[in-house]
Amino acid sequence: MQERMSANLRDRSLAFQAAESALRYAQDQVLATGAWDTAIPDADDCVNSGICPTGSNPNWIAVPASSYDSARLAAAPEYWIEYLGTGPGRKGACDVAGEEEKIECQSPMYRITARSRAEGRADVFLQANVISRIPEPGV
Repeated sequence: MQERMSANLRDRSLAFQAAESALRYAQDQVLATGAWDTAIPDADDCVNSGICPTGSNPNWIAVPASSYDSARLAAAPEYWIEYLGTGPGRKGACDVAGEEEKIECQSPMYRITARSRAEGRADVFLQANVISRIPEPGV
């Protein structure tokens, strides 16, 4: 019984670490440079770039093998990113009259869901909300 408990604990720990690596990988994708900061995603973006509009069905993306310990896992961890809208940008980011409503003047927010699962193994899901880069003043 103790051996089974130990094996289950080890399996869950590996799955948790894999889901955490998927979550960190996706956070790096959101915080990297690109169109994430300046465009509101649509259904095509969900399929093409992995960022889905609010309320869409999950589009799970496998993490590249170099981003987790592929020798210890039966399946690659996965993630999906959902756009949540925008929040306030940095104070003074768009102080030009009429620009306060533009997406470039606000900070896009995303929900990242990561999972590690395989047949007969532990399933672990993690979530994090991420606010993308806050625009620099005058940009």
